[in-house]
Amino acid sequence: MRRTHKLIRSVVAASVACAVAGVAIWLHGATPDRGAVHYRAVFYDAGGVRQGADVVMNGRPVGEVSQVQLLNGDAVITFTVGDGAHLGETTTAAIQPETRRAPAAMEVRSHGTGTLQPGGTIPLERTTSYSPSGHAPDLSTIARAAQPTLSIGRHLDPADHHSTT
Repeated sequence: MRRTHKLIRSVVAASVACAVAGVAIWLHGATPDRGAVHYRAVFYDAGGVRQGADVVMNGRPVGEVSQVQLLNGDAVITFTVGDGAHLGETTTAAIQPETRRAPAAMEVRSHGTGTLQPGGTIPLERTTSYSPSGHAPDLSTIARAAQPTLSIGRHLDPADHHSTT
């Protein structure tokens, strides 16, 4: 009889210990932002980056995009960076385009001797959107690029062509 009571007490104690451990693990997993710091970055174009995308530093994920929104024609990306990553006061950010092997991501590069304050913003002049020029060209840029082609067309006037036959 005494042996049965010891066995029951042992089973109950083990069950309580497992329950406490399970709750602790669940609480830790339910708050993934613990120790994470929130920042914002302003881009001409978000380049396919979506909520949940990786924030990459030195080739490894250090955080996550928590929101992408359009504000005054610019893309504002709110993101978190884990506790161990340091962002300098002049940190830059760039969009990494989607590839066959990986979805679009945001890359941050720490610069500066100070620290980018929690909640701070990386301004438009320190971000690079994915495009050949770093930002979407405006209409005047397209028109200037087309001018040499238009001027060549003026020299192809049939009236200026002299026949050699």
